[in-house]
Amino acid sequence: SGFLEGRKLEVETVEIDEKVVDVAREWFGFESGRVVVADGLTRTGEKEAIFYDVDSKDAGGGMSCPPEAFVGPEHLAAAASRVTQGVIFNVCARDEAMFEDVCERIRSHFRGVWVIDERREDEVNKVVIGVKGARGSLDFEGLLKKMADDSSEPRAEWICETEEALRGAKIWRPKKKKKKKKKK
Repeated sequence: SGFLEGRKLEVETVEIDEKVVDVAREWFGFESGRVVVADGLTRTGEKEAIFYDVDSKDAGGGMSCPPEAFVGPEHLAAAASRVTQGVIFNVCARDEAMFEDVCERIRSHFRGVWVIDERREDEVNKVVIGVKGARGSLDFEGLLKKMADDSSEPRAEWICETEEALRGAKIWRPKKKKKKKKKK
């Protein structure tokens, strides 16, 4: 619950199931930001950025997060028209080709795509950032300044960790497809 508390961010959480919100509040102390019970695919209104951390409940297809609908062309086009800065996706794809496809889809709606890969041995999650800015650049300093509040050690520690992760972000480039050799 305390992760976003005290940050200089206006956060709106969208959850489709009101019971999940109740459990989060009762058992995990969730109180941060405004909560809207709605379908995240149809939520409208201009935002600075949208962070997607949505589980698909179906890992059988090689990607458990986000669900296909959130990285489909219709939703990405709608998201691109609603944000001023960009989108952030938590992507959990065991299949590298599927991950590359998600990045390509995001790139088709945003000027730049950045990937933060802080995985350990047992993790498959990567953070993918679609940026609308000039030449697809990330304003690391501006983002950190917006979140920073020097009056609290835990926040300062979090900012250092965030800064390290952001500085480790790499611009995503499509992988070159291997040409098939002709048989003689």
